Amino acid sequence: MRSEDTQPGSTDVSLLRRVSRIVNSDLSVDEMLGQIVMLTAQVCACDACIVYLLESATGDFVLRASQVPHPRLGNLRMQLGEGVTGWVAQHQSPVALASKASGDSRFKPVSGLAEDTYEAFLSVPVVTRGKAIGVINVHHRDPHEHSADEIAAVVFIGEQTASALGKILLEDENARLAERDQESVRQRAHLEAEVDRRTAELQAANEALRAAKEKAEEVARLKGEFLANMSHELRTPLNGIIGMTEAVLDTELNSEQREFLSIAKASANELLKIINDVLDFSKLDALKVTLNRIEFNPEQVLRETAKSLSFLASQKKRSRAALRDRVERAGHASRGSPGIQPGADQLDRQRDQIHGSGRSDRQRSAGISGRVAGVAACLRR
Repeated sequence: MRSEDTQPGSTDVSLLRRVSRIVNSDLSVDEMLGQIVMLTAQVCACDACIVYLLESATGDFVLRASQVPHPRLGNLRMQLGEGVTGWVAQHQSPVALASKASGDSRFKPVSGLAEDTYEAFLSVPVVTRGKAIGVINVHHRDPHEHSADEIAAVVFIGEQTASALGKILLEDENARLAERDQESVRQRAHLEAEVDRRTAELQAANEALRAAKEKAEEVARLKGEFLANMSHELRTPLNGIIGMTEAVLDTELNSEQREFLSIAKASANELLKIINDVLDFSKLDALKVTLNRIEFNPEQVLRETAKSLSFLASQKKRSRAALRDRVERAGHASRGSPGIQPGADQLDRQRDQIHGSGRSDRQRSAGISGRVAGVAACLRR
């Protein structure tokens, strides 16, 4: 009885078993390709066998396995349609060159590749799911006629390798998809955390704004209450003064007493108008305060001012003549705003003269400018 290796078809069975053991093992891709090139070199009795594998990221075919040590392993690249290897991958059809392989029109020499100097060249595609994912190249230094059985054996090895590589590539693709899904989940979690953080910040900002608004409203309310109380507290005694002055004026008085009481009443009424203007902040808040230019009589204003200060002048033993002289030089008509009392500045001037304060006109002007600037600032709010 003959052994299994010498029986008809025993070579095919042996090759099938050996290929099956390789492709069904738990070897890595590079380890599996290394054993494939060794098996192919043994089957074809060649001088060199190399395998190119498709790099999905770039679409290039990269040298991944060699029967003999190769310095450009992992770095040598061929594009689809480039050289015999690229042509085989593109057309998914074997090419067998028995001699002078470098003379073929499809041949493209590669610097540093010793196999390009060999005479015979067999190139077989590795195809899975209608796509070339690799190429197996078999080289002979001397001319070599590739038999149909040899070509069929290499094609068979390529088909089995393609099946195993397709499975591995599918697993790798699934792993990449899973990693991408995990990355998407991480990014989504990060975005959700960022949204939550920003939402919390906005809520805190809104809460701070609400608290500030409530505080401002409370301040405005307290200000309104204060002004209402202050207005009442100031007006009540002042109205009492005015009322009692009017009551005394209705009694029998000599001319000098009536003059003094009239001055007191006029001054009190003037003070009441000032208090009403100053305390009416509601007009300032509503930006409704306006300055109206109207006709007024400076002589009359100064006469009233002089009358109100005549008693102080007599106490200081100053003559009324200086006051009358200023009244006579004032003129009879001018224009101004009733909101800025014309007599106020004149009252300051006369009082300074009476008390001898020595304030200059420039200093008094600075004081007036400051008061006007304060009113303007309120109007701009």
